[in-house]
Formats: sequence, structure tokens, C-alpha cells
Amino acid sequence: MTPSPPDFLLEKLGKASQCSKPITVLYGSNTGTCQALAQRLAAEAGLREFHADVRDLDSATNALPKDHPVVIITSSYEGQPPDNTARFIEWLANL
Repeated sequence: MTPSPPDFLLEKLGKASQCSKPITVLYGSNTGTCQALAQRLAAEAGLREFHADVRDLDSATNALPKDHPVVIITSSYEGQPPDNTARFIEWLANL
């Protein structure tokens, strides 16, 4: 089960959507820890006038943003990538 961010972070995320500078935060996570960290970073980015788009790494396969900053947060498990990064890792390896 993926941990939910605290209410105060969700409130900050809502404020972030009103900001103008885009940033994408991509995460890879099996247990939800990196996802929670990505959501927390997005909330903090909102306080600095960024509008953060938080997505898992696989969703960025063949679609990595090129017109704004991208932050990647991921874990590894015994040197192996998380489950929700497999397509992204394969795509990246073939660039």
C-alpha cells in the first residue's frame, strides 16, 4: 500500500497547481517511499512558484519532457530497478 502524504502537503500541492513554472517529478518505487518523497518535493516546489507534475518513471517512456526541469527519484533493490521503472529503463538503455 502506498503511503499518503500528510494533509498539509496535499494542501500545498493544491496551491502548486496555481503556479506557472512547470517541473516534472518522476519516481520509481515498489514500497511507496520514493512516491511519497516525490509528492513532498512537488509540494515544496509549489511554495517556490513551480507547478509540479508527479508521475511514475514508466509514464515518461518516450515522453521525457524537454522544455522544463525534470527530477528523478528512485530506489533500487539489490541493484534492480523498481517495478514501475522497467519500461523507462529499457527505453533509456536503447537511446
